[in-house]
Amino acid sequence: MEPADPSASRAFGSFLIKKFYIGVKMDTKKITIETRKAELIVREAEQSDAKIIADLSIQLDHELSQAEAKKHIQNISKVKDQEIFVVEDTGFKVLGFVNVTAHYEMLSGVQARLGGLVIDKNARGIGLGRTLMQTAEKWAKQKGSKTMKVNSNVVRTDSHKFYEKMGYKKYKHQVVFKKTL
Repeated sequence: MEPADPSASRAFGSFLIKKFYIGVKMDTKKITIETRKAELIVREAEQSDAKIIADLSIQLDHELSQAEAKKHIQNISKVKDQEIFVVEDTGFKVLGFVNVTAHYEMLSGVQARLGGLVIDKNARGIGLGRTLMQTAEKWAKQKGSKTMKVNSNVVRTDSHKFYEKMGYKKYKHQVVFKKTL
């Protein structure tokens, strides 16, 4: 896939994905993958996605109001080193989202990190998570990252299996500290 125009502020745009890959057709704003089954659209999140993103977040045990989701989408859309992608069916129903960030670290240079991945519980197991992860990885490469880090709660064993199938390796166990400011 060729990168979108790097001079565009939010160059990824939306693109169409059809499941069960047969062939790939690309331009700078749209990726069409020929398939035998369903069509999906992957695009940058918009303000109108706030309610479904809030609802999907609950499936990850994260309480997020529609107003908070709308604010997060708005703020993320203003920065160049963070993105939220949604996947929707051709009926324009959002079935999942991924949040990805890229930042510079003193010891390792540009690093990409998964900020969250949620697929509607009724749409899991059909490749939507893989599609969103591949989108996030492509975005991260365009930002200059050679790796993607994923943190996953120890109780999410199904997620761990998914990430391992995607080629991710466990490389560290750590204690995470948090302080309310």
